[in-house]
Amino acid sequence: MLREKGYNVLVAVDEQDALERINDGFVKSDLLIVNLIGKSEEEMVNFGNQLRERRQPNIPLIVIAAKYGEDLEGTTSQVGENAFIIYLGDGDELFDLLDRLT
Repeated sequence: MLREKGYNVLVAVDEQDALERINDGFVKSDLLIVNLIGKSEEEMVNFGNQLRERRQPNIPLIVIAAKYGEDLEGTTSQVGENAFIIYLGDGDELFDLLDRLT
């Protein structure tokens, strides 16, 4: 979906793969999106911050939550400087946030 909207996407399959890709020559990016699968929100925000600190500490970090209640669906929470957790409803929320950040 991001590629269809014209975004350049680099995919890592897990945390180790992401770290290796960064160490092997990270392509400069405008933002970092990580998916919250099997980890807590705090763990993924911390991991995203580690990735940012290695190469681009000021780029926006977006953590996409995987499981959440209906009360959070379609919302976005700012969890740090230029860091957000998004609870997708229909997917448009991600593109709305991207439009605000880029």
